Amino acid sequence: MPLDDWPESGSAVRHARARSIGVDPHLDTELCEVAYDFVRQNSEQVRSSGMLGSAVPVPHNAEAATQLIAFLGRDPGWTGR
Repeated sequence: MPLDDWPESGSAVRHARARSIGVDPHLDTELCEVAYDFVRQNSEQVRSSGMLGSAVPVPHNAEAATQLIAFLGRDPGWTGR
């Protein structure tokens, strides 16, 4: 399935936007785990889209949302400030 057709791919973007304006977003842990597994299994397709940067290093025991956001090339700690 193309990444653009996957409805949950926007969760990481919404999370980053919320963090950038100081809102503490809640991302469902189970959903993040499923999404993270999906993007890892489809890493070549995800990376070839050109929309994402390289994975950002995070601790191996980071929460699922942090792992997902970092894998998608976004800094999970970014606040926009």
